[in-house]
Amino acid sequence: MRSDSYDVQNTAGATRAAGLTPEELARKLFVDEVRVMSARYQNGAEKSNLLGNKIYAFYTRNDIMKDEPANIKRFVTPIDGGSTFRVYADEHSKFTDLTVEHYSNVVLTSKEGIRKLTVTAS
Repeated sequence: MRSDSYDVQNTAGATRAAGLTPEELARKLFVDEVRVMSARYQNGAEKSNLLGNKIYAFYTRNDIMKDEPANIKRFVTPIDGGSTFRVYADEHSKFTDLTVEHYSNVVLTSKEGIRKLTVTAS
């Protein structure tokens, strides 16, 4: 939708802005990363976009710090000697069931600083 809104404008600046890659957009916004979420979920007989036309903007870091300022944090429960995953293989004559055990929680530690925007095509 962002790209489409620039495409309808017939200016050099709009043409340049419409063609930005996520990496170029991140550099332009002075952020480490811009992610495009295209995950889907089953909604009856059809698949729907998980986030729809929503944009979530928040601060986070890839490295771990003692006083982490991020609003969204992931807490992991270690399994057997510090590993975060346990894998079970159940072999049958024609197939093998693989089960992965992992315990983690993504926690919103503060609603301050998280912006939820809605993008509409007009």
